[in-house]
Amino acid sequence: MSTLLGRGLALLSAAVLTAALAAGCGDEESSATAPPTGPETSGAPPTGTADPETGACGSVIPAAVLTSLGWDAAEPVEDRGGCLATSAQGTILVVQVGEAYDAACDRLRGAAPGSTYRPSVDNPAGYDACGFVRDDDLGQSELVVTDDRDRVVSIGVAALEPTDPEQVRAALLEVTGSVADLP
Repeated sequence: MSTLLGRGLALLSAAVLTAALAAGCGDEESSATAPPTGPETSGAPPTGTADPETGACGSVIPAAVLTSLGWDAAEPVEDRGGCLATSAQGTILVVQVGEAYDAACDRLRGAAPGSTYRPSVDNPAGYDACGFVRDDDLGQSELVVTDDRDRVVSIGVAALEPTDPEQVRAALLEVTGSVADLP
């Protein structure tokens, strides 16, 4: 019974993560089928190095991230104006959000009950980052970063199957290094 309840809560957490990220993706005039719009950039091409075989999303969410979580491989796809990888064990969503960095961090601080919120997270890319990793092995964790193009980007991991929080923390940090490839 507790396993069923845990999975139900994990599914609910994943739905909340997806809804929260999607809600912050675009302007209020966007429809559910229209891609969200983000702030204008300088027109410069992305600074990342997208993998020509897997496309930009394969570079944003490398297969190694999923396997490091102990999850089945999943082809990342463009979705919600960002990149989404979904396996039976969980979901990773990397998307530009339509809120200022401080507002996004405030949102995470309020969404992190029972988890460890950090107002500043050291990461390999050296970006400003805030976020939280859940304390147990099911549910959602999220980082918000500002990238080289001053975009505010959310990296969310929702574990539907038991996944060690330290593995989730490592996956979040690994993805920060590829945020520049986000389309």
